[in-house]
Amino acid sequence: MIRSGTVNMINEMAAQGKSIQQIAITLGLARNTVRKYLRNPSAVIPQPRRKRGSKLDPFKEQVLRWIKEDHCYNCESMLPRLQALGYTGSLSTLKVFVHPLRPPAPGHYPVIRYETQPGEQVQFDWGEFVRREAA
Repeated sequence: MIRSGTVNMINEMAAQGKSIQQIAITLGLARNTVRKYLRNPSAVIPQPRRKRGSKLDPFKEQVLRWIKEDHCYNCESMLPRLQALGYTGSLSTLKVFVHPLRPPAPGHYPVIRYETQPGEQVQFDWGEFVRREAA
């Protein structure tokens, strides 16, 4: 399927009196494609996609309840519990659902390096480095 803008260009060029072959060459399309959209202008209207349910849909409330009660986001441990309730879906489906619910991972702090030429300096660090967590 081509874009609606291209279909509009096909119709405009046809209204200007250009042949199917000229339109096809100008737009880089096959002659049969140009002919198809000239015969049936409604062919460009995309059909609405059907909403499909997930195998996890009947179990989402249970998963949310477990996360709220246990604060456990481990999908590998949830999967057997769900399967005992009749879930037949995959682990990856469960992971896709749980991932946005996870709290953000703590930030990784960069290592501060101090480099000198070999034999120039020795450093010892017995101090404490206190990390403050972002609030």
